[in-house]
Amino acid sequence: MDAHQENDPHFELWPAHNVVGTFGQQLYGDLMTWYQEHEANSNVMMQPKSNYNAFFNTNLAEKLRALDVEKVHVVGVCTDICDFLTVAGADAEGFKTAIHKRGTATFTDLGETFVNHMKTCFFTEIVE
Repeated sequence: MDAHQENDPHFELWPAHNVVGTFGQQLYGDLMTWYQEHEANSNVMMQPKSNYNAFFNTNLAEKLRALDVEKVHVVGVCTDICDFLTVAGADAEGFKTAIHKRGTATFTDLGETFVNHMKTCFFTEIVE
């Protein structure tokens, strides 16, 4: 999940969002309920990130390797930015990848194009 500081340069491109310690960074709805019910499971983790790629300057790859994870399943917003770059990061770290189309969204008409790029560039499994 994004974890931005109040003065993050990211906000020169995007509206302020997911500022650490604010209501806007909290999970909500069914996802919050699911996370609260499962957060004690050692295979469930929340990974803060300040970059589009969840593997950049985080210890996510090490955490996943410690759990013997071989495939990373990606959901989130935006399909053509964060999801695509996280798939690229996972691939660069040696993980297989899957993208869940029903669990992704974007603000442009490029979502389907980038899902296809994931398949072509990184051999990502597309889960309808």
